[in-house]
Amino acid sequence: MPLTQNICVVCTTPFLPTSRFHPNQKCCSKKCRYVVANKKNSIYKAKWQSENSGKVDVSRNKYVENNPEKVRIAKHSWYSENKSYYTERASVRNGYRAKAKPKWLNELDKLWIAEIYDLARRTNRQVDHIIPVRNKIVCGLHVPWNLQLLTKEENTRKSNRFYQDEDVVAILTRS
Repeated sequence: MPLTQNICVVCTTPFLPTSRFHPNQKCCSKKCRYVVANKKNSIYKAKWQSENSGKVDVSRNKYVENNPEKVRIAKHSWYSENKSYYTERASVRNGYRAKAKPKWLNELDKLWIAEIYDLARRTNRQVDHIIPVRNKIVCGLHVPWNLQLLTKEENTRKSNRFYQDEDVVAILTRS
C-alpha cells in the first residue's frame, strides 16, 4: 500500500508518514509533536486551574510563605526582564492623569498635589483618586480635593471603583 503525503498540523509542511502502521500521522517531527502535546497539556492545565482555583490559591500562598527569598528574586527578575511593560503602563496611567488635570488649576493647587504625593512617599502610603480618573460610571479630575492617602492593601482593594457615598454625591450635585 503506497503512503500518501500528510501535512503537518503545526508547521504545515508536507511529509511522508514514518510508519506504515500510522498512516494518519499529524506531525512531521518530534519537535512538532512536542508542540501539539504541550498545547493539549496547557489547555488541560488551564481548565484544571479554573475548576480548582481555591486549591491553586492555597498552594500558591503556601509557596510564597515558605520561599519568600525565591519569590522576591523571581519578581525582581520578571520586572527587570519586562521593564518596557511597566514603562508603557505608567505612561498610559500618566497620560490619563494629565488629561484629567484641568487647565484652571493654579500654582498653589499644583503645589498641594505635589505635597500630597510627597506625604504619601514619606508615610509609605499610596495616593488614590476618590472619584477615579477612569471609570465606567464617572471620571474624576486630578485635583487636590479628589486625592486621598491609602495603604497599599486599601488601594488595591478599592482599585478604580467609585463608591457612591453621600458626601461625594452632595459635592457632585452641588450647583
